[in-house]
Amino acid sequence: MQNLKEVEKCANFTNVYFRGCKIGGVRIGKWDYIINGESIFGGNYNYSGQKVGIWIEPDKNYEKNLITFSGEYREDIKVGIWNTLLKEQIIEGGGQYNEKGQKQGMWIEVQNKTTQDFLLFYKGNYKKGRRVKYWKWTLDNKTIGYGEYNDNGYKDKFWIEVDKNYSNRQENKFQKKLQTQILRIIQKWNENKGLDRIKLLVVEGYILMNSKKMEFGVNQQKILVHLTLYSKQALIHKILKLVNGIFMVIIQECQFQIINNSGGGKYDKRGLKQGDWIDVEIIDAFWEMLSSGFYENGVRILQWKFKLENQLFQCMYNQIGQKQNYWIEFLEGYDENQIQFEGNYKKGKRYGLWKIIQENQIIGSGLYDENGQKFGLWKELHPRYSLMGQLMMKGEYLNGVKINYWQIVTQKENYLIGCGSFNEKGQKIGKWRELHQYYPLEQQIEIYNSREIISCGSYVDGLKIGIWEDIRLDQILIYSHFDKEGKGQIFKSEDDFFYFNK
Repeated sequence: MQNLKEVEKCANFTNVYFRGCKIGGVRIGKWDYIINGESIFGGNYNYSGQKVGIWIEPDKNYEKNLITFSGEYREDIKVGIWNTLLKEQIIEGGGQYNEKGQKQGMWIEVQNKTTQDFLLFYKGNYKKGRRVKYWKWTLDNKTIGYGEYNDNGYKDKFWIEVDKNYSNRQENKFQKKLQTQILRIIQKWNENKGLDRIKLLVVEGYILMNSKKMEFGVNQQKILVHLTLYSKQALIHKILKLVNGIFMVIIQECQFQIINNSGGGKYDKRGLKQGDWIDVEIIDAFWEMLSSGFYENGVRILQWKFKLENQLFQCMYNQIGQKQNYWIEFLEGYDENQIQFEGNYKKGKRYGLWKIIQENQIIGSGLYDENGQKFGLWKELHPRYSLMGQLMMKGEYLNGVKINYWQIVTQKENYLIGCGSFNEKGQKIGKWRELHQYYPLEQQIEIYNSREIISCGSYVDGLKIGIWEDIRLDQILIYSHFDKEGKGQIFKSEDDFFYFNK
C-alpha cells in the first residue's frame, strides 16, 4: 500500500513547508523542505520517527538570508561537525556537537539580522553545551562587541553588546551619516584652521580603540554601531586624506559628556529588572523609542509610557506581563516605511480590529479572534513589501490560515499584480499568478509596465506542478517543468532574461 505524502507548514515561516510520509502519525523516510512551491533540501527519518543521517535545515531567517545548516543526526541527536551554508555554498560558521548533542569547542554562530550581504557572527567556545570564556561579535572580520561567560554559562564582568535590532540598514545609514559629519568637520577645518574645538557625535559602547599606535602616539578611533549619543569636545591636531577618499581625524585631546542619558534602572541580585525603568529600544537606524514604566521580577506590569520622536502614547500590561488593551506597534524598517499597527490586546494576544497605518492613512486592516488568530476578510502587507514596491494582499482568513481566493495589488492604485487560491490548510492550489523572485521591488512601482516579471502556473497542495511560465509584458521568458515531487527543471530560456538579471 502506497503511503501518501503530507505537507505541513513550518512555524515562523511565510512560504516554507515540510513534506513527507507518515505511518501512524510518525514521520518516516525522506522529508523535504518546500520553499515557494519547490522541493529544496531536507533529510531522512527512521521508522521510530527520529532524524538520521545527513540533513540540510534552514536558518530561522532563511527567507531573508538563504542560510542553511548541514550535518549529521544520530537517532534525533546532532553529532559531529555542522557547517553553515549560504546559497548552498559553505561559509565561515558552524562547529562540533559531542555524542550527547551538546555544542563543544569553538563555534561561529549566525546572528538574527544576518543576511546574504551582511554576515554578522558570534564567535567563542562551548563546554558541554554552555558558552564559556571569551565571545565576540564580528562583522566583515571586525570585532564590534565582546565579553566573557563564566563556567556556568552566565555573562560575567565587562561587556560590549550588539543591539538586537542591529542590521544592514542600520550599518549603512550610520556610515552615511558619519561620513557626512566628517565632511562637515573637514569643511570647517579648511575654512578656519584656528578653530579650537569642534563638537562631534560619537557612540557609547561601540567605539573601538585600535591597539596599533599611529606615529603621533594617538589611538585611531573607529565608530561602528549606533547606540547612545555623546557630545565630544575635540581639539583637532590634523586631518589626513587617505586612499579611496577616506579622511582620518587626528585628535590631540578630547572630553566626553553624556548628552542623551536615555535610559536605565536597577537589577536585583538575580539579574532581573525591578522597579522604575526607562528602556531604550532601537526601532531602526537612528530611531530610538523610549519606554518608561514599572518592572516586577523582570516583567513589565501596569501602564507604560512610550516616546518615538514627537509621538507620545501609553499602553498597558497586566499583572503577569501580558499586553492588554490598546497598543501601537511598528513595522521593521519604520524609518523608511512609516508603517505602524494599531489595535487591542487581550491577555497578551491581538484581539478584534487591527489597522495598518502609514502617515496617518489606513492602508489595511482585519480581525483577530479570541485566540489571537486572523479571521474574515483582510487587507495586509505583502511578505515582500518595500517602500518602492508597495504591494498588498487581499483575501480571507480562517483560524489564522489563508483560505479561498487572494489578490496581490499595488497599495495606491489597487492595480492587480497577481492572484490565486488557498485550500483549507493554507496551501496554494490551482492556477496562480504570483511575483517572480526578480520582480522589481526596489524600483518605483509606477514603472511596472516596463519591468514587471510574473510567474504563472499551477499548485497542488502547496507544490508547483507542471508547466510554469515567467512572463514580462505578455512575453514568455522561461518555461519550467515541476514534477510531482515539486522539483523543477528549466527547459527553455531567452537571452534577454538572463541579461536582465545580471
